[in-house]
Amino acid sequence: RHSLIERRPVDNQTVFECKYELDSLCGFLKLSRGYYDATKDSSFMNGNWSAAISQIFTVMEEQSQATFDENFNFISYYNWTGTAGSLSPPVNNHGNGEPKAYTGLVGTHHRPSDDLSTYAFLTPANAMLSVELSRLADVLDDAGMFPNVSSSARQWSSQIEAAIWNHTVRSFNFRLCSYHTDLSYIGCREYLRL
Repeated sequence: RHSLIERRPVDNQTVFECKYELDSLCGFLKLSRGYYDATKDSSFMNGNWSAAISQIFTVMEEQSQATFDENFNFISYYNWTGTAGSLSPPVNNHGNGEPKAYTGLVGTHHRPSDDLSTYAFLTPANAMLSVELSRLADVLDDAGMFPNVSSSARQWSSQIEAAIWNHTVRSFNFRLCSYHTDLSYIGCREYLRL
């Protein structure tokens, strides 16, 4: 793990905005699964598809990391400050969002609506990711392809599901699942947003 702030120039002719939303990655997984389930055609699982899946796993790994390493070095693999005319305001803390601890969840700055997430760990998006990773593993097993990706998908799915139960569900006289949470270094507090 190392500190990295990546600010690549954006080509407005090919990319509208470089906002990262977890549900967009889930959408690719869901579309892949839906096509395979409907057709049993695995021909789309080619080099380009495999590279996209690999990139999704890279994003999950990077966005699940804590804001600071064990020596309190700042870690950032992604930030979004927006540009003039952006529909969404910039993410606070110079595009890096609120500090977060490692939980097993995958962080995201934006909700499916493109609105900013106040806290990094959006529960519904993580739940969708856990489900779609499990289903991706089922598809790969059925197609007899990419056993290492299937194994990783099952591990990630289990990790995220456990983190949802451990960090976003609270019992009162009933069980309550928070919409999004921030497990930060500042007093290790947790906020419930309903």
